Amino acid sequence: MSWFTRVKNFSRSISTTHLGRSACWRKRSIMVIERSFVDTKGLHGLRYCRFRGKKKVLEQAIMTAICQNVKKIANHLAKLAG
Repeated sequence: MSWFTRVKNFSRSISTTHLGRSACWRKRSIMVIERSFVDTKGLHGLRYCRFRGKKKVLEQAIMTAICQNVKKIANHLAKLAG
């Protein structure tokens, strides 16, 4: 049995106990990240600024937020249309 398999089996055995489930729940509640921020950073290019200066960076952030909102509206209308 490989080292990885032993560690995986050990972590699964701990996660099935009451103590393991409660620790996992605490960790998950601490590390909550709002999904829209993740999308903004990863999908809409806000990881790095394309421009210099506060005014231009603010403009990029606002345009990214507008893009996200338009995308959400389009998805919502598509669901309503069927």
